[in-house]
Amino acid sequence: SVAETARILDSVSPGNVRVFSLRNDVDGIPGRTVSGVGDLLTDSHWLSSDILIFHYGIHYDLFDALICGNGRALRLARFHNVTPRELVPAHATPTIDRSLEQMANLGWSDHVWCDSDFNRAALVDMGLPTERLSTLSLPVVVPDAAPGAVRSDGQSPVTLLYIGRLV
Repeated sequence: SVAETARILDSVSPGNVRVFSLRNDVDGIPGRTVSGVGDLLTDSHWLSSDILIFHYGIHYDLFDALICGNGRALRLARFHNVTPRELVPAHATPTIDRSLEQMANLGWSDHVWCDSDFNRAALVDMGLPTERLSTLSLPVVVPDAAPGAVRSDGQSPVTLLYIGRLV
């Protein structure tokens, strides 16, 4: 989702998009690997940006930068939600607990794009104002298919495999 958002925005404003992350394994994404919030606060692109977009679904240190932003930019957040404690093994619950606590940072955003109405309702329950929340579906990436990879005769059934979590 982060990669596709960056690609879409870069196609509209080439050269003006940067993804800041602790690690990046995706080729072709304009960005910078940083070691923490301090690196953001000294980066010229970060400091001059008009819009900052944060994605959130699990605790990560860079999400704390949402609180201060850069002092001038519109702060937007993309909310993917946090996996409920009861759906993770015991060794993962400390991370989930930290993630649920860090969700409070969303209150510092100017607007939150929620992946679903379910996620939006979770933020309403948390006390975020409804006028600062929107449901915005994730972008769908359709890979280039080899000729004949998808049947188009209108007669044959097409099998679709979805891997993800439906809640």
